[in-house]
Amino acid sequence: MREAVSGKVLSTSKPRQGPKLTEEQADEQHGALAVPQIALISGRDREYFAVWARGEARRDELHEYKEVVGVAFHPADASGKDLAPAGAGNAEAPDGEFDRPSVLPGPGGLVVTSYGGDSILVTVDGKVSDTGDAKVSLNGESTDPDYLMSFQSAKGLVTNGDDRFGGDGGFGADGGWQSTRLAPPGVEAVLKQESVGSGMTETPNGRIVGAAGNYVIANWLTAGDGLSAVHDLSTGAVRATAPCRTTDTEYAIRVQGPRSGAGVKPALSPNDRFLVKGGNVFDLRTGKAPAPTTARTSRRSPSKLSGTTAPPTGSRGRNLP
Repeated sequence: MREAVSGKVLSTSKPRQGPKLTEEQADEQHGALAVPQIALISGRDREYFAVWARGEARRDELHEYKEVVGVAFHPADASGKDLAPAGAGNAEAPDGEFDRPSVLPGPGGLVVTSYGGDSILVTVDGKVSDTGDAKVSLNGESTDPDYLMSFQSAKGLVTNGDDRFGGDGGFGADGGWQSTRLAPPGVEAVLKQESVGSGMTETPNGRIVGAAGNYVIANWLTAGDGLSAVHDLSTGAVRATAPCRTTDTEYAIRVQGPRSGAGVKPALSPNDRFLVKGGNVFDLRTGKAPAPTTARTSRRSPSKLSGTTAPPTGSRGRNLP
């Protein structure tokens, strides 16, 4: 671990053997992700870096190899040499292989999901829980969690209503806060539509498109171009909005194309004031766009977003607090 400003080494970890590469990963022509990844686990009293890698492992010589995502959690404020992780564990594919897996970081740990319905939580202490058969209660309905957008908060899973098989949509915390009660000002929480065949139907509005720290970003349908909002992961409260949609974040385990922006994760400034996703910068303190400088205003047209399309100060956000 290094200090970002000075580059000073703060801590080093003990060498750790991750899962071995699968045949696909070992084949350079296949293009499967074979390099370990790092995710920041924040939104708690202590931050952790989760180092994870996809591969295969077996419990012992009596068991067959299964595909796993191996995870080790290292405290961000640790100091010293040859430190052991605070927790480590393997999210093991129940059927031997994951079908299009994703890895989603949240304050409660890493959630490993797949299109086939797998959902495995690895917490920062290394505890592994298989929740693949569990339903979630969202907006008064029991539904499957969205395998593309499921984040573990300190109080439970926050996810979309799964619409792959005609789900009701909306989002919220399992058994907790619900999007139907926490729509941004001026936005319809429930969309009503009348048709000849089915009469009047009501569908919860809003879908999560990404997360960072203790926040999720959701897109909401409006009469215009749509709206995106940052919601508190613990309470669902709206912290900031932008009068445009935010691009979906991709958490799938795969090598991203050089021009793909979907794999760029949302990020928080060090003081948690600004949340950045794509071209949007959300000010979580005021809910408004950071005020542009006079020089910047003379060269560029003002942003129309509550989160501006340009960093608040400095090129490429270098001066973010």
